[in-house]
Amino acid sequence: MKFQNLNINNSFIEKVFYYDEIGSTNDEAKKAGMDEELKSALFLAEYQRAGRGRLGRTWEAPRGKDIMCSMLLRPAINPQQLAPLTLLIGQCAAEAIRGLYDLDIRIKWPNDLLWKKKKIGGILTEMVCRGNCVSHIVIGMGINCNSEEFSQELVNKALSLKSILGMEINREELLCAIVNRFEVHYKTFLVQGLTPFIEAIKSYSEILNSEVWACIGSERERVLVEDITERGALRVRTKKGALIDLECGEVTLEENY
Repeated sequence: MKFQNLNINNSFIEKVFYYDEIGSTNDEAKKAGMDEELKSALFLAEYQRAGRGRLGRTWEAPRGKDIMCSMLLRPAINPQQLAPLTLLIGQCAAEAIRGLYDLDIRIKWPNDLLWKKKKIGGILTEMVCRGNCVSHIVIGMGINCNSEEFSQELVNKALSLKSILGMEINREELLCAIVNRFEVHYKTFLVQGLTPFIEAIKSYSEILNSEVWACIGSERERVLVEDITERGALRVRTKKGALIDLECGEVTLEENY
């Protein structure tokens, strides 16, 4: 069933674009953002031919089953302040899913939504700059809602909400719950940064106070996650005792994930 009846606050999202099929909602949002008259928008697709996640990975989803969307926004802040936005939208998604379905959704820094260590969603935040200023940002989000089959590569790593709950997920209801919650948090974030949200984000973290694999310089090693900073960085302690803030990159629960 196609998306319909989206109850999204129009003061936040100026326009909604629907696509039966598209290459990538993030790519379309970035391109649309070159029109400076468009202040904010939501891009929804029933199917993506070239959906992607972080680090160039492919995002797979069947037609008409899941949430595949991107938000275009124009925050009046510098690029360095935007890094925590991925965690903030992750918090909103976790809160919305918990509220609707009473599931203990966790966040794996910086962008994965997990249930019992299996992935149910992911976030890809990209920005377009002009000089040292942000022209626009795009927040892409994929959530496995009603998928019933996964590729051989993902079958032991991913789940859908339907497979967990045993019922059809109302994609419109879930998407609206996430976006409307994000509107409230985003307005606060633009003024106060991640500070008002950091304790909630920590409480949802899958890896806080746990050992993970991370790239430290050119080496991949086991580190202890000690904190998530108000800049959105992951603070880890190496085996040699050094305390390091990871501003970007990826951490994994298993060595060869």
